[in-house]
Amino acid sequence: MFLVNVQKPIDLSGRSSAGFPDVFGAEERPGPLPPSKKVRRAIDLAIGQWVKYEVKRYQKDKPASDPAAVSEGELKISIVDRVTLYEEELYWVEVLLNEGKEQQRVIKFLINKEGVPQAEKLILKYGNLQAVEINLRLWAVKTRVQRELLLEEMIHNLNVIPFTRVLNPADKIGEGSIAVNLAGKETVFDCTKVSIEEPKYNISGSVWYSDKVPLAGLVKFFFIEDKYRTMILLTGYDLLTGRSIIKEKPRLLNFREK
Repeated sequence: MFLVNVQKPIDLSGRSSAGFPDVFGAEERPGPLPPSKKVRRAIDLAIGQWVKYEVKRYQKDKPASDPAAVSEGELKISIVDRVTLYEEELYWVEVLLNEGKEQQRVIKFLINKEGVPQAEKLILKYGNLQAVEINLRLWAVKTRVQRELLLEEMIHNLNVIPFTRVLNPADKIGEGSIAVNLAGKETVFDCTKVSIEEPKYNISGSVWYSDKVPLAGLVKFFFIEDKYRTMILLTGYDLLTGRSIIKEKPRLLNFREK
């Protein structure tokens, strides 16, 4: 799950028209992708796992010297808790955008053991403001919109980062080594390389996965879409030290509030 549908330069400080973080400035979402096959992760999901990435997007029609040609941001994804809901074991995933900066954002939601988001609850925190919680079942009743669609609208701009490995019939599978800088030290990963081609949506790129990295094992993701080139590169990870940065009890957000 979670392939690319991003259209504009990265904007980690903005908000979408729905009032939620417009992480990648997504506009129109493409139609359904071909049937895919989930690939078992090398490391089972567990509390404490986290991965961190730098994300850079380049506009192909502008010179690299133009400040407007490059948009960049940071993402940290952590598994911070585990709950049992309706007799199913779920994990709280926390996505932290631009950690420690003025435009810091936090989005927290539930996934199952396979890494699939569950339309139950969503917690949001912007900067130093009070965290708020959205009960998606309640919102679905009052808005008459399916809760799965509500969750999709609220988090779809994060879909560039996979929680599970997915292979489509047209993907080409190979091997390759990737060197990344982790804590000031160059680290080389032997990776499975997946080459992606989606001519219908004018998307092409490659994903490198390592069995040493938690969540999907993503090490590097490079893709070209229309006028943009986007690079996502691992900058850190751990299996034990992931913790929530939300310390206060979230305030329940009424669906009528703006």
